[in-house]
Amino acid sequence: MRTKVCSITALLEVIFLLICLSSGCSLFKKPALEKEKPERSENPEKSQTAKQPPEIKTSLSSLPEAEEAMASGAYSHGLEVYKSFLEKNPAENKIKSDYFEALERVKREADTLKKKEKYLSALYYYRLLLKHSQQLGQEARNLSFRQTDLQSEIKECQLRNQKAEAEKALKAGQYEAAINSLLSGLKEYPEEEILRSYLTQVIEAIYSQANLALATKDWATAGRLYSILKTLGLNHKNYLAHFPLSLEEIDKSIKNCSQQLTNLGLRQYREGNLKEAISIWEKILLFQPENEEIKKAIQTAKAQLEKIKK
Repeated sequence: MRTKVCSITALLEVIFLLICLSSGCSLFKKPALEKEKPERSENPEKSQTAKQPPEIKTSLSSLPEAEEAMASGAYSHGLEVYKSFLEKNPAENKIKSDYFEALERVKREADTLKKKEKYLSALYYYRLLLKHSQQLGQEARNLSFRQTDLQSEIKECQLRNQKAEAEKALKAGQYEAAINSLLSGLKEYPEEEILRSYLTQVIEAIYSQANLALATKDWATAGRLYSILKTLGLNHKNYLAHFPLSLEEIDKSIKNCSQQLTNLGLRQYREGNLKEAISIWEKILLFQPENEEIKKAIQTAKAQLEKIKK
């Protein structure tokens, strides 16, 4: 019995030995060291870049200062940042593409402002675009608009803005401002019918208001309005070519208004109302500042007032 047990034990030892040999049991070889993981490169392109000549630079993907300026609506600054960068780095195609897109964005903004009749703001942006477009030279062909387009937009905005300013001034009774706005536009575009036509309307409105003032014996207002027409006629006679009154007739009307006010002031003066007389006579100087006789009358009345106060 004992012999049988030993035989079985020996058989088991042989089987165990065979298993260890076939599976590479650790009993017969040193334990393998754990394989180290390779280090991941911080920048996959770094090794390639290192092989390149040092003067080659990698392209930038953005220009934060310009992007922030454009996002905040500071278009002039944003475009200037792009332009300045590209002058030093003309091969940066990504920045150049961003620059062109920024220019297109400003164009869209200018067009929107024009549609809203905000001509002065639109004018500013069209002029900004024209400046940058001219500086781009041949590359300006990559834009959706041309310099001739911008020049047309600039002209239209100038004309419409000056007409709008004249309309606003006329409604407020600021006749000199209305005329000056139109004359400013006509100086640059003398044949522009939109301004010439509206100037004629302004002249007719002034003449109508002057006649109304005469009818109501508002001599000061009438004198001031006729004086505006006289100044216009003296400096720009051609604009009064079809006017119903000649310069001589306008001057005659001014003198009539002056005389009427002179008489009113004399009445107040003779009645001892010196302040009232001075106030009336000072209105004459608003439209007839060269009237030396009235200047002396005012000085005399003021001197008498000083004596009374003492």
